[in-house]
Amino acid sequence: MTVFAMVIAAVSSMQVGLATSASAGQSQQPLLITSTTGPSANGTNPVSLPLTTSGGSVAGLDAYVANYISNGSVSVVNTQTDTITATVPVAQYPTMAVENAAGTYVYVLSPLSDNVTVIATSDDAVVATISVGDYPTDFVINPQGTFAYVTNKQTDTVSVINLATNVVTSTVTVGNGPNDIAFSPSGNCAYVTDSNDVSLAIINTSNFVVSFVTTGPGADPDSVAINPAGTFAYVTNTIGPAVVINLNTDAVVVNFSVGYFPTSIAINPQGTYAYVMNEGFEEVNNVSVVSLATNAVTGEVSVPEADLMFPNTITFNPAGTYAYVTSTGAQALTIINLSNDTATSAGLDSGAVAMALNANGTLAYALDSDYIQVVNTATGAIAATVSPTLSSGNDSISIALNNTAISYVATSGSAGCSILRDILTAQSAGTCVVTGTMAGDESYNSVSSSPTTVTFPAATSPGTPTDVTSTPKDSSASVNWSAPLSNGGSQILGYSVSATNVSTSTTTNDVCPGSVTITSTSCTVSSLINGDTYTFSVAAINLVGTGPISAASPQVTPIATSSGGGGSGGVGGGSTGGGSPPTSNPAPPIPPPIGLSPTSSSIPIPREVTYSANSSALNVKAEVVLDDLVTRLENGASVTITGFAHGNRVLARKRAEIVAAYLRKKVSIHVTIKFVTSGSVAKVSVITTKL
Repeated sequence: MTVFAMVIAAVSSMQVGLATSASAGQSQQPLLITSTTGPSANGTNPVSLPLTTSGGSVAGLDAYVANYISNGSVSVVNTQTDTITATVPVAQYPTMAVENAAGTYVYVLSPLSDNVTVIATSDDAVVATISVGDYPTDFVINPQGTFAYVTNKQTDTVSVINLATNVVTSTVTVGNGPNDIAFSPSGNCAYVTDSNDVSLAIINTSNFVVSFVTTGPGADPDSVAINPAGTFAYVTNTIGPAVVINLNTDAVVVNFSVGYFPTSIAINPQGTYAYVMNEGFEEVNNVSVVSLATNAVTGEVSVPEADLMFPNTITFNPAGTYAYVTSTGAQALTIINLSNDTATSAGLDSGAVAMALNANGTLAYALDSDYIQVVNTATGAIAATVSPTLSSGNDSISIALNNTAISYVATSGSAGCSILRDILTAQSAGTCVVTGTMAGDESYNSVSSSPTTVTFPAATSPGTPTDVTSTPKDSSASVNWSAPLSNGGSQILGYSVSATNVSTSTTTNDVCPGSVTITSTSCTVSSLINGDTYTFSVAAINLVGTGPISAASPQVTPIATSSGGGGSGGVGGGSTGGGSPPTSNPAPPIPPPIGLSPTSSSIPIPREVTYSANSSALNVKAEVVLDDLVTRLENGASVTITGFAHGNRVLARKRAEIVAAYLRKKVSIHVTIKFVTSGSVAKVSVITTKL
């Protein structure tokens, strides 16, 4: 999650649509529960399914818009009448607004003021201002809706807020630079990426004991997502590969490479795939698709560079068939068909910096800095423009609609059923009978669905691995295979590799180190006899059991390598002696940080340094560069910050001011505007000098 993610929270009180009116007491359209099949249950871990509906006539479309300006405010927008009904003053430069599940309060985060403003949606009044740690970046409410956790990036802490009293009840010390938060489905654990460390902090929410999992050397963990079963965490690292952490053992079990500079990760409603947004910069912008069954990248969605320049958010429709990606650098909303991972664009009048869907996924509300455009998700066409001018220059830069008008009840079932808001959880395979009720409003009566049966099939053992191959070495062999097409409905936990000595007709099972827990699709088998012939076979393991054994690999024969003593260094010669080849390749040179001019990395420190601000988001990589600028300012340099935006001078200036605000928190500086240009690319420059 990027630091400057703003949100519009919506209250469940208005009719779907923009211009339709209805008389009081009118009947709603029939309400249907459309999610009828859940993930497979293995009998050990509970499984969950987001409930979705169609029909009905009420959805939450009263919006609360956080305006990123020096005299911070929240605009309350009635999207039926396209009017601002209230303007609520908050602390300067608010960056996030989050609504509670009941739709009764909106919580507004202000990083530069180190606080959270609480707004009551009943009368749009501020009821509390909560002081948290230095530079809060994320605000997440636990699944029970009772506590909120806030990451404080400069103090390396997490503030725990009791939402019943609006009081910070605990301050938990985590790693360096906490950034993103995700909860386990039960709410028993909170997972925090320590962006300036190489770890994921795990907070036990009952006693606030913290443990850490290392995500890799130099990894800079940024974003985290938890699978629906709560068994694996998926962490993107801005430097190095993404990782999968087994939450039962708190150990990294897989790492996989995604695109250049991944910014965030999200899991689809079915819990089958994760999608990673890759910012790209000069590289290709794309979305990496990760199978949660195999914990491997299965493909990449190619997206036109303009559409995915500086991506902000990814949102799924309730059925999990489409994903919508916004970015600050494009006049389009990218729509991904998840059945074939192809992308199209819905053209907008300006850049879509954030968006949200209505309850049924039929309308997408794309937010520009000053107004909202409503997109028909079936056609990609703009259906309407809402609130054409929120307030000129307010720079409101993201949106979320709260669709809490529907309440669900599990009336019966054999699967051990429970519901928390719109999440149906089953303890075992079986069925759950669910009824949904959409609340009424000033125009409509409430409406209930018919009892609907949701089936959770029983998981089975996984399928058969394929494409087993091996490469002989000295007293060993490297074995590779492909994951089975089916994991049986339960996460693959490892593989059992067997070696058959054809020469002696003997078979040895589990020949790979940690074989029953490895989740990668390769291993090295040691202690083989040179000159004997071997084949290898593989079986996959999940919580249900071990699947069928694969066909044997082609035969191979390990052979001892010559040990020569003349310093041949292996193939191609060398001076190391002993005939051994080099054990590693030299690392490639590290490129200079993005954003600095070529001269700014030279020594001695130059008197003038430039920085290009192309995004409204400060991520870990940007902050590394900015901390370098702080050093240069302290040594007497002047820094010219140039903000760029496509045809939007206000956004260009805001981007430059975001960087200046970050520097001001570190060192006392004087900021002056140098020049303003406009055209196809708007550019605003400011000069910063130490006071």
